[in-house]
Amino acid sequence: MKKTLLFIASFLIVSNSYSQSFQLLKDISPSTYYGASNTIVKFYEYNAKVYFAISNGTINGVYSTDGTTNGTVLLSNIASYQSSYSDITYKGSFIGLGSNVYFTASDPTNGEELWVTDGTPTGTQLFKDINPGVANSNILIHGVVNNKLVFWADDGVNGAKLWVTDGTLAGTFILSNTAFYAGYIPSREDNHVTNGFMYFFASSSAGTEPWKTDGTIAGTSMIKDINIGTGASGLQETSKFISYNNKMYFSATSSNAAVSSELWETDGTANGTQLAVDIYPGGIGSRIRDMITFNNKIYLVADKLGMSNGKFSLISTDGTPSGTAVIDTVFKPNVTHFPKLTVFNNEIYLMDKYQNTTNQLFKLNSNNELVVIESLSGVPMAGLVAGSYSYFEEYDNKLWFVASSNASYSYIWNTDGTTVGTQQITPVNGSEYFGGYRNNLKSTSLGLFTVGFTAAYGIEVWIYKSTATSINENKNQQFNFSVYPNPAKENLYIKLNNDLLALQTSIKITNLLGENIISEIITSNNFTINTNNLKGGVYFVTIENKDVKSTQKIIIE
Repeated sequence: MKKTLLFIASFLIVSNSYSQSFQLLKDISPSTYYGASNTIVKFYEYNAKVYFAISNGTINGVYSTDGTTNGTVLLSNIASYQSSYSDITYKGSFIGLGSNVYFTASDPTNGEELWVTDGTPTGTQLFKDINPGVANSNILIHGVVNNKLVFWADDGVNGAKLWVTDGTLAGTFILSNTAFYAGYIPSREDNHVTNGFMYFFASSSAGTEPWKTDGTIAGTSMIKDINIGTGASGLQETSKFISYNNKMYFSATSSNAAVSSELWETDGTANGTQLAVDIYPGGIGSRIRDMITFNNKIYLVADKLGMSNGKFSLISTDGTPSGTAVIDTVFKPNVTHFPKLTVFNNEIYLMDKYQNTTNQLFKLNSNNELVVIESLSGVPMAGLVAGSYSYFEEYDNKLWFVASSNASYSYIWNTDGTTVGTQQITPVNGSEYFGGYRNNLKSTSLGLFTVGFTAAYGIEVWIYKSTATSINENKNQQFNFSVYPNPAKENLYIKLNNDLLALQTSIKITNLLGENIISEIITSNNFTINTNNLKGGVYFVTIENKDVKSTQKIIIE
């Protein structure tokens, strides 16, 4: 395993040259406005472009970029006149469906509604005025399942409902007549699509409970009223669903006073929904913070010792009580900070407080030992505000994150998994902070995007580029191909930028061990690969015929 990883890393380093710092993408705002607390930027990659919305008190707009200054285009200067928490950068984000990208935005004429763009200014417009006039429809984009976009909306007549669209006005309608409450804002990142269904939590007269939908009226329903009555079974600390052994696992609280905030499982039916592991028995609850699947197990951060102890544990489980074990108990998380787990180079990483002292960067190594890579500042890391996660992004064979080095500013760091290889990357040319609000850091095939403040430019979008994500062999013919989205969850879309089909051309997806996971003959310049059966991690996509061979790295979430 380690020899294979070392070979891949060495090959990439030898074969490519690296950019050494972040570069200004474009001077979007002519001012040097600071306003750090009000700056929100959300990045989203789709169809070989990166979309972002920026709002910092002086500029509001939706942009697309190909990673170059000239290719960074203002699609619309839609101004959200709601609070920053209601604008497109926080609530609506972006999501791709077909050849278009959908998002939530407000204007003085239509209020807050669903918008659409094809990546050009002329192709950016209001999709549907669901709540006619200036009234808001309070759009919350939920996700895509079976080539349909699922979202929440209030048309002013029927109240908050679950809606669906296939990208046409005729195909846009209410999906469920159940009245949903506005008290719960769903996190799209926590939803999970598997076997043609999207799993999510929703609040209705039955309280906050697990639901599922396949994008049809008949296929949309509450799975089970776990906390019977109006009580909430979900959203104790995480509303995340993960797929494991053909079931979905999540944290829930039942109406049984002895079982609170524990690990549950479902096969999508009421009868098949049950308590999997009571991690901390007795009704106090284990307060699960985050979960991932890795090496055929579920890993989670939870309270095993009780709230009075104040420490959280890293736990592994196979979904049964006998197969559940505590790896280490060292965390002292902030009440509102949820440590996020991620897998990098076949090891688990997370950031949190160590024994109630300083913030630490941890990893679970191949010996199942939790070790400290780097002791960060004693002040809270940037972005660790109420309800936030410490996000990681993988790029250029490193793991990137945002942290503080002093009491005032946030900076971008990266690590190769060693203490020596963990370093602070920004500031750049005297910048005061980088990474920004809500950890505005996104890895894409075009580069690593972030938001940063410098005295010279104020708050702007910056990009770090490396040539290490693409490998070409046999220069008889040069070619490129686009892979998106990257990271991917459900589907991977591939577009050939050259006509290679005169010769038999194949596509292969391999893992870090070089094992062939998917192999197909290409019959079209545009095609889709379903990734539901791939475990989360790093893979390589290779397109090859007798004359050429090209490889790109992808991440499956």
